[in-house]
Amino acid sequence: MKLRWIDIIKEITDIAIFESGDDFDELTLTIKFSMEDDWIESLCEIVKDGKSDTPIIWDDALDELKELTFALHQAVKDHTGGDLKGYTIRIDETGKAKSNFQYHDP
Repeated sequence: MKLRWIDIIKEITDIAIFESGDDFDELTLTIKFSMEDDWIESLCEIVKDGKSDTPIIWDDALDELKELTFALHQAVKDHTGGDLKGYTIRIDETGKAKSNFQYHDP
């Protein structure tokens, strides 16, 4: 069964929270990727009490993020026809997430 894009975003959110710890005011995960060239680039930023930090996402989690990101690309393409090239997920202190997708130009 194929995962829906919303389910994939939830899994990615769970990984970001686990990797970063749950003590933050805001967590931002930005992913850029290329399926053709088989790479993923991630940036994670945590804000707590007005101070910013960029924790390291470990290799095991990056492998899982890559798999989920490529699945997200396909799910979005199946749902909207869009060619996803990256995304940003912002998570507040309650765990509520908002996503923003970036697409390739047609």
